[in-house]
Amino acid sequence: MSAAATRYFVIMLDLGSFGFESIVHPELSRADIIARIADGNYPHERIVSIHAIKTDGTWDDVSDALINEALDVREAA
Repeated sequence: MSAAATRYFVIMLDLGSFGFESIVHPELSRADIIARIADGNYPHERIVSIHAIKTDGTWDDVSDALINEALDVREAA
């Protein structure tokens, strides 16, 4: 596994009959993504994947980790 830092995240949402949407906001941090999932801005049931794109061009699928953390935040509220 690469030790490169995360450059940005790509969130893929299933929009049903409208198809899929990839959301890329390089300025959003991991905490921002978790907050958007927790508040429903990115509905967790529609998330297909969340990839952390690294500075060396590799990527990690962080979908489960971020969704689970967001759901924990939601339950704690």
